[in-house]
Amino acid sequence: MYDEVDPIMEELNALRDTGLEANVEFAKKLYPSRRIFALAIVREQEDKGAVWVDFPPKIEKELVKYILNPEYGDITDLETGTDFIITKTKGAPWPEYSVTPKRKSSTLMKTPEETAEIFENLPDFKEAYKHYTAEEMKEIWDRYLNTD
Repeated sequence: MYDEVDPIMEELNALRDTGLEANVEFAKKLYPSRRIFALAIVREQEDKGAVWVDFPPKIEKELVKYILNPEYGDITDLETGTDFIITKTKGAPWPEYSVTPKRKSSTLMKTPEETAEIFENLPDFKEAYKHYTAEEMKEIWDRYLNTD
């Protein structure tokens, strides 16, 4: 991420590249899962402004289906866009997600001034999620390897 050095990924790739079955299996278990990040307005929490949300690629694919479906029009339109309910439920071994579009269109915010304020105050991604330096990641990796 951020086109920066990732010592953990370097170590995992090195293990994979050895070709030894045990190393490859160990690396597979630790490879990160892909997550999608997007700015969103959480309904009934509009006072917080835009917030970063993350979800699995499956949800991205569902949302793209609605984006490409002409019956929904421009779901991102500030005046007539579509709200979505994304539900996360416990599943085994991973949570299950579902996407449901609201039947009625809605404006992004109640007034143009509120909408302008949202865009003027978009949160910085690096402030929303913990950003580790290469040194911190190396320390985390070494600590992981040296624990039972």
